Amino acid sequence: MAAYNTPHLRAALALPEGLHVRTRALAEQWRQSADFPESLIKMALNHFNQAPFITL
Repeated sequence: MAAYNTPHLRAALALPEGLHVRTRALAEQWRQSADFPESLIKMALNHFNQAPFITL
């Protein structure tokens, strides 16, 4: 994705170490599917608005 080629944006979107494998896979799927950073954010918002999730 060409829109991710700025160092600041890459740093902001970097995934932290220790993420669950499924979480990392979902984030990578969104990243590969998105044409622009805004598209990735929209995918994440749609996911969390439609699917229940648990925080501890």
